[in-house]
Amino acid sequence: PKILASTLVIGMIVGSFYGLAPVYSSLQSLTTEQTGLFMALSIFAGLVAQLPLSWLSDRYNRTLLIRINAILLAITALPLAIWPHIPFRLLIGLGFIVSMLQFTLYPLVVALANDMIEPERRVSLAACLLMSFGVGASIGPLAVGALIAPLGGNILYAFFALCGVALVSLSRT
Repeated sequence: PKILASTLVIGMIVGSFYGLAPVYSSLQSLTTEQTGLFMALSIFAGLVAQLPLSWLSDRYNRTLLIRINAILLAITALPLAIWPHIPFRLLIGLGFIVSMLQFTLYPLVVALANDMIEPERRVSLAACLLMSFGVGASIGPLAVGALIAPLGGNILYAFFALCGVALVSLSRT
């Protein structure tokens, strides 16, 4: 149940990012080119982080790595949640780090789940994890999107920080 709940929360993060990061960047008064660069670098960050994190994941406790990743996500997302307008270079830098952290959570949880199950049940596990992720990816943008109008675009990164805290609590044994 904790792994499915974690997968749901991660789906909420990733779905909200893909659905609402362009809205956040437009509310930060970025140009179309800057928004494109922000999105491209954020997605590239997720790619860049996969190899080092997979190496760490094979050598260290995955639950601990999830917890550390979630703590760092919550801390790194806070400036983007608090500052109403952030300089573009800082936005790119912090956005890159947040994206490295958020896009590596799902592979960590999947690896942890696969460690805990018999090999013949991995296909059904994958289906359950994908379903949970998909439900989260549907709920997240709806919830955050409803909050953007009254609370502003920064709620997106406040949501990431809150989800990071939720993942820390879910990763406790």
